This record gives sequence, C-alpha cells and structure tokens, in this order.
Amino acid sequence: MFNLGVGYLDMGLYEDAENIFGKVTAINPSYDNAHYNLAVSLHKQGKVDETIKELNKTLEVNPKYSDAYVVFGLISLTEKKFEEAIAHYNKAMEINPDNLDARYQRAIVFALQKRYDEALTENMAVLEKNPKYTNAAYNIGIIYHRTDRLDKAMEWYDKITKKIDPLYEDAYYNRAQLYTMKGDHSKAYSDYISYSYITKWRTGKDPAVVYKQDEIKEMFLQSVPTLKGQTKDQEIELRTN
Repeated sequence: MFNLGVGYLDMGLYEDAENIFGKVTAINPSYDNAHYNLAVSLHKQGKVDETIKELNKTLEVNPKYSDAYVVFGLISLTEKKFEEAIAHYNKAMEINPDNLDARYQRAIVFALQKRYDEALTENMAVLEKNPKYTNAAYNIGIIYHRTDRLDKAMEWYDKITKKIDPLYEDAYYNRAQLYTMKGDHSKAYSDYISYSYITKWRTGKDPAVVYKQDEIKEMFLQSVPTLKGQTKDQEIELRTN
C-alpha cells in the first residue's frame, strides 16, 4: 500500500496519496516514512497545519529524519520567514550533511536575501555532490542573469541544455533572452522554438496558453515578429522546487 501512495505522489495525485498514507499511518503509527510522505502530500495541497502535525509525528518516531526539517523550511520560506527557513535547513544539514535538498533550499533563501555569493557557493556545493542537480545549475544561471553577469549566465544555460538536461525548457527561454540582447536573433528564435516544443511536449499546450499571455514580450516582437502570441511574460525567477 505504501508504494501505491508513493506512485500517487510522483504523479501529482496528492489527495489520493494523502488517503493512502493516512491509511498506512493508521495501520502502523510508527512508520516514519509514511508520516513524512503524508506530510508532503498535505503540503502539496497547501494544508499547512496538517502538514506541521505530520512532520512533528515523523520526528517523534524518528528525530533524525532530516527531510522533515526541509519541509518545515519550505513552509517558512512560503511565509517569507527567511531566517526561520535557514534555521530549519541548518538543522537538516546538522543531522545529515549530505542532504542536498536542504543545501539547495538554503541557497534559494540566500538568493532571495540578495546574498548572491553565498547562494552561488551553496549551489556549487550541491553540484559537486550531484552534477545532475539541474535546479541548482539553473539557479546559478539565474543569479548571474539577475546581477548582469550575462556571459556567466549564458555559460550556465549552455551547460544545462548541452550537458545536464537538454529538456530543461526555461534554460532555452532565458538563453533566448540573452541572444536577443546580443542581437543574435536567429539563435534567439532557435532557442525559443526549443522552449516552445518542450513546453508543449510536457503540457500538451502551447506556451501562450500555459502562461496565459496574449501578447509577445516587446523584445521578441521587435526581433522575431512571427513569434507573436507565443512567448510567456515572466521575470527571471529562481527555481524553487
């Protein structure tokens, strides 16, 4: 039954996962993984109080369950309680120094606090342990992009699309922005088409539908008029999941 709940969780069927893990914890109240996965299912549905309750139960059963503190940190981060979030991530790493999710999330908090050098260091440390941790690589690119170190941003978007994850669509979109700024409209167009195809493959919808935008961003309207109506209107944002 537990594995069925994990399957539901992986498919994004959070209510179904909640029901399964609820049954598992009722049968075996000492099953720490079931309490934790129930907490994750609840958190994905925005049920904060219930999530906290299950995280506490997880830690009652197993005080060394470091991932529980990562979810506590996510709750604090959502509430913009940055120092509290860092404290939770620190606790997770105190229990398990190799908890890469805790280090990655701590890097996000540092970036949101504009502590960019610390954020870069943390993301680099994540990639040293797991070179395929794509979100960490992406956020490095985002930090360089936000701080106008555009050649470095381009370098990281290249690493993602060529080595780490060729289907990471936002790296193509952001690199297209940089190519447009450089006046290299053919490469910008190529990257945008890649972004569009990948997004449609993942969602079954065109990007304009996914992002609910009616008009193309001005820079694409000027450089590639044929793309009108297909580009999402977004700020350069950190990947937080």
